[in-house]
Amino acid sequence: MKRVYDLLIIGAGVSGAVLASSLVNKGFKGKIGIIENGRNFGGRCSSRISLKNTGWTLNHGSPNFNIQSNPNKLLSKFLNELLKKDLIFLDDSEVIEINNNLETSHNQNNIFYQGKVYRARSTMSLLLEELVNEGIKFNKIELFFKTLVKNFNFKNNKWFISSDDLEFEANFLISSSNLILHKRSMQILKKDKIPIREAIPEGENRKVDKIINFLNKQESIERKNYLIYPNKLYKYKKINLKNDIHFLFDNKAENKFGFERIIFQKQASQNIGIVIHTKNLNLKRLSEDNITSDKLIDKFNYIFKNSNLINVINDYGDISIMKWRSSQPKGLGIPKQFQICEKNKLAFCGDWFDFSGFGRVEGAIQSALYLSSKVMKYL
Repeated sequence: MKRVYDLLIIGAGVSGAVLASSLVNKGFKGKIGIIENGRNFGGRCSSRISLKNTGWTLNHGSPNFNIQSNPNKLLSKFLNELLKKDLIFLDDSEVIEINNNLETSHNQNNIFYQGKVYRARSTMSLLLEELVNEGIKFNKIELFFKTLVKNFNFKNNKWFISSDDLEFEANFLISSSNLILHKRSMQILKKDKIPIREAIPEGENRKVDKIINFLNKQESIERKNYLIYPNKLYKYKKINLKNDIHFLFDNKAENKFGFERIIFQKQASQNIGIVIHTKNLNLKRLSEDNITSDKLIDKFNYIFKNSNLINVINDYGDISIMKWRSSQPKGLGIPKQFQICEKNKLAFCGDWFDFSGFGRVEGAIQSALYLSSKVMKYL
C-alpha cells in the first residue's frame, strides 16, 4: 500500500526533527511523514538504549550541544521554549582537557564547548522525540524507522520514493541528509548513479546541480565510538561526584592516544557508562592496530592510572561500537540560497549548510529553523 503525504522528510536527526516541529508550530495543516534509516531519533545525536545490557542508556553521538554565536530571533525563541518546557538545561558536566603528557587542566578551546553548552534533560534522542510529539499526538506526523529509501522519481509534480518494503508519495520532499545527493550513496545503496539523479537528471535543475558540485568539494569526518559498560561497582574516585565528566584530548594527545574525547555518563541507577570518541586518522590507526576490547581497556587504564578522579577498569560487561561514515561535514558549507529547489518541490536542511554552527548541532538547528520560515509558501 502506497503511503501518501503532503510532506515527506528524510532523516530524524536534529534538523529533521526541528523542521517538522517548527512547521507544525507554524500551523502547517498537511500530513507529514518522517523516514529514518536508524531505529530511533537522533542521527549523530543518537542515544542507545542497550538491548543487551538492560538499564543502560548512553548518548553515543553528541552528548550535548553548544551555541557559539549570538542567537538570532528564531534561534532565541527556539531555545527559550526548550528551556521553558525543561527539555534542556545548561550542561553542568565537568570538562577537562588532557595533553600528551597526561596533564589535565580546565583550559580548553574545543569547538564543541564554546559559548553556551546545553544538554537534554533526558537523552538527546528523547529530546528530538519530544519536539515532534505534539505533531504525532494530533496525527499530523507519522514515523518510519529502520527504513532506507533507495528509489526516487518526480513526475506529475509529485514525489514517489520507496525502500525495499514501503512506497511513498508526497507533494513536497525535504531531505535532512545529503546522502541522496552524494556519490558515496552509490556504494551504500549499490546504485550506478546518485539517487536524486534518478528523478532530476543533470541540467534539469540548476540548484540541484550546484549543490552536488558543492558537496563534491565538501569533506566529511568519519568517527567510531566505543560504548563501555563497566561492572556496576565501577565508580568515580570521588564517590560523591554527581556530574558527567568530559575528557577532551588536545591535538597532540589525540595523535598520541587515538582518542578525541572520553565521556563518562552517570545513569539513573548511578552506574557510570563510558563513551570513547575517535575520528579519521585515529580511527584508521585504531583499525590498523586491530584493537581488541582488552587493548582498548589497557589504553584507557594507562591514561587514567594516576588520575585523582577516574578509576581504572578492572571488569566490564560489554563494549559495543558505533560507526559513522560521515559524522560531521568539514570545509565548505553549502550556501543557504540553495536550500529550496522550488522547481522540483524539493528542499534540504542540515549542519552541512553554511550557517553559524556549521558542522555542529547549532548549524543543524539554524538550517531547519531558517528553512521552516521560508518553505511554508511552497507547501
